[in-house]
Amino acid sequence: MVPNLRSPLKKQVEHALVQPLHLGIPRVEARIYIEVYEEEENKNETLIKFAKLDFNLLQMLHKEELQQVSRWDDGEIPRLPEYMRPLYKAILELYIPFDEELAKEGRSYASHYAIEGLKELARGYFEEAKWFLEGNLPSFEEYLKIGLITSTYGYAIPSLFMGIGSIRKEDFEWLSEKPKIYVATFIKGRLLDDIGSYEFETKRGQLAIGVESYMKENGVTKEEAMAKFMELYRVTYVTYKDKEDGYTQPEKVLKPHILALLVDAFEV
Repeated sequence: MVPNLRSPLKKQVEHALVQPLHLGIPRVEARIYIEVYEEEENKNETLIKFAKLDFNLLQMLHKEELQQVSRWDDGEIPRLPEYMRPLYKAILELYIPFDEELAKEGRSYASHYAIEGLKELARGYFEEAKWFLEGNLPSFEEYLKIGLITSTYGYAIPSLFMGIGSIRKEDFEWLSEKPKIYVATFIKGRLLDDIGSYEFETKRGQLAIGVESYMKENGVTKEEAMAKFMELYRVTYVTYKDKEDGYTQPEKVLKPHILALLVDAFEV
């Protein structure tokens, strides 16, 4: 039936079969409808113009909000919309007791790295939001550059380090230089997360940017892209199999593998 329909009705039906309107994100659905309505023979040009202006104005507002959140200044609070102010204020105040406690330990520098990680994360979310709002699909390289940031590891790890008294400033500096082993962890976590979230994101009308950009760039199917990503799953499986936490208890889980790979050689 669908192949026999004419556009724009055909496009509406095809879209509805993939993404039910009542389960979609309103602003995304609005953008799609504007594009479809433009193809109507009896379209109202004035209505289209106002609809586009409305969409662009709200998009500009969202971008401005994201830019403000990426700063670290309580002077920005009055410029934020009312609904964002309590959250932004709470984030700023979160680090006050941390700073006081760390100063007593002679480690006042530690919170700086966590805060910088959070600011970088906000900027990363801003870039992803632009792709989403504008409907753009970046190259896989561009995606990975931002996706590694929004994996949250760059914020979570220095935040965890704040609570470890033996971690010194040079350790934070080492992290900030993003050594290869650190980045490799980001990549694995990012791509595995992309596999897990693919169905959920596409069902709600969102671009599953990681998988889709890889598919487009390499001319492969969804299944082939996920198979490539799943190659990285093996390391995670070995680390957490049988309900064990290999990162927390490396002596029990990972030590035998490390010894087998890097220390114990075969007798010949």
